Order: sequence, then structure tokens, then C-alpha cells
Amino acid sequence: MIQVNKSPKVVKKIEKIAKIMHMDLIREGREIYLKTAGSSMYPFLQGCDRLKIVPLEEKDIKIGDVVAIDNEGKSDAWFCVHRVISIARNRENGKKIYITKGDANREGIDEPVGFEKIIGKLIEVERNGIKINYESPIWNKYLNRKIAHFSFRNGRKLRRFAPYINIFLEKRFFNLDPIEKFFILSEIFLNFDLKKLNILKKYLVKN
Repeated sequence: MIQVNKSPKVVKKIEKIAKIMHMDLIREGREIYLKTAGSSMYPFLQGCDRLKIVPLEEKDIKIGDVVAIDNEGKSDAWFCVHRVISIARNRENGKKIYITKGDANREGIDEPVGFEKIIGKLIEVERNGIKINYESPIWNKYLNRKIAHFSFRNGRKLRRFAPYINIFLEKRFFNLDPIEKFFILSEIFLNFDLKKLNILKKYLVKN
């Protein structure tokens, strides 16, 4: 019988080799796949989601993109996958710096990083057999940017509505009965825009 050495030192060494292999793939221009841990990006990312990360050029980074940042020296996690909420310039050297944040983090932002720390961009999430394409026009050109602004200014509200957003992401909303749909939409619209709630009520009365 073969015994596997699971001592902390061996496990750490194996994980380091695995990370190096992933980094090499990115440098070769190939995609990598990661599994999420933690809840800092809930509901857009949650534990055990399968993430597809691809290489990117600095000129292509924009506010709203979800990027993988090298976490070397900060924690045991290989990478931090958070959303870009702002892009600025370093006063000393003029280079761009990127400010990221976990969508579910109610307050606070991450430490700014340079492009050299960004290893790739998230383009697809797979959860429970459902694939969410972050490169589709509605995500890439509209939703990602809106989420970045809302997360930065209203992190607490975003956290509050996370369970409802998750229902839409997993496409479970369309399987609910009309009463459940009404209550969910009422809760969302009531806190964002009363006019929209009145429009929704009129629609339901007509139908």
C-alpha cells in the first residue's frame, strides 16, 4: 500500500508547484481554471464556482472587469479574484494602478496594484451546471461597470440584495410561482425606485 505524505511542508510545496504551472499557462497565452473559496464576491462568485481566467493586455483592462491578482506574500490563496472599481496613475512613475474590491465586502477596498500583479481576467463562471458568460455584451459592456460603481458606493445594499441577485444568476427565478416573483421584484424595486414598482404592479394587474 502506498502512503501519501500529507505533511504541511509537502502540501505547501505541491501547491506552490501547481501555482507555478498555472502561471506558466497564462504566460503562454492559455486559459486556466480555478475553484473559488470564500464569499467576498458573492453573489457573482461563490464557493466552488469554476472560473475561467484568460490572459489580457493592460490596454484592455477597464472598470468592472473581474481580474485575478497574484496573492504572493499576502495569504495562502494563490490569487485574489476581485472587481476593478477604479483606475488611477502612480504620481511617482506615471504608471497605471488598479483598485479592486470584493463585491460582497460592505466597506473598504483592496490595496492598489500594478499591472504586473494582474495575471488574467475572468470571462466565464460555471455553477451547478450553469455557465455565466462574462464576455457577453450585457455583462462586458453594461452590467460589470454598473456593479463596480454600485459596489463601491453602496456595498451594504449590494450585500442585502445578494440572495435575490443569486436567484437570477442561477436562473431559478423563472421557476418560481407568480406570487414569489412578485415579492422578490417588489423588494428589489421598492428599495431602488418606487416608480418602477408601480409600473410592475400595473403590468401584473393587466395580465
